[in-house]
Amino acid sequence: MRELTHYSVLVLPGLGGAGEDHWQTHWERAFPDFVRVQQADWENAAYDDWAPRLTEAVNSAPRPVVLVAHSLGTSLTMKWSFDQPAAAKKVAGAFLV
Repeated sequence: MRELTHYSVLVLPGLGGAGEDHWQTHWERAFPDFVRVQQADWENAAYDDWAPRLTEAVNSAPRPVVLVAHSLGTSLTMKWSFDQPAAAKKVAGAFLV
């Protein structure tokens, strides 16, 4: 089994962007190398707006990617993986909640 440091961990919140007391936010504090994929509008989700940000984050990641997705972030992950198969090849795993 590889160490977590061998991966780029991307956090994908759902609507609202995971507030201060959300488990994803706690994980980001506990693991400072985790990177939240920021969206321009956390309240009005639109796949065509959110998906390019995920593609950019995956393509920019220096190591194989693990996605940590919650709520609408899981739907984004699933649809995106079919729509962006070349980028999705860089994803080593996904934790979908």
